[in-house]
Amino acid sequence: MTEAEGRAEVIRVAYEWLGTPFADCGRVKGKNGGVDCAQFAFCVYREVKLIDAALYREAPKYPSDWFLHRDEDKLLEIVRRFARETSNPKPADLALWKFGRTYSHVAIMLDRPNIIHADVEAGEVILGYENGGRLANRTPIFFSRW
Repeated sequence: MTEAEGRAEVIRVAYEWLGTPFADCGRVKGKNGGVDCAQFAFCVYREVKLIDAALYREAPKYPSDWFLHRDEDKLLEIVRRFARETSNPKPADLALWKFGRTYSHVAIMLDRPNIIHADVEAGEVILGYENGGRLANRTPIFFSRW
């Protein structure tokens, strides 16, 4: 698959998750499912075959407030295993924000500044902005698989 095809497929699959309820550590698409922000990104990338099954399986279970009490950047460590940091994000790249002590929120970039992500406040996978709502005044870092 070419880069253009891969990016288009990530966006297509991500849109299929819209409206999926927010659920910590969930990995089930649809109105009767549930997903959190990290699992949303992993599920989309896995479905498009941009991360291997072993990395997908090893994504850790974690308490919903882990980022408030620990310094270990687990999400960042996992993302760095399959993507590289970039200063020029494109559609299908990942954006990470720091909450608490670690990077603990991730979204899939659409056309900047638009994102798609599992938002705890909205209670579901939604369309948003990289600088909107609780992301305002937080500087994201970006990662690309390509």
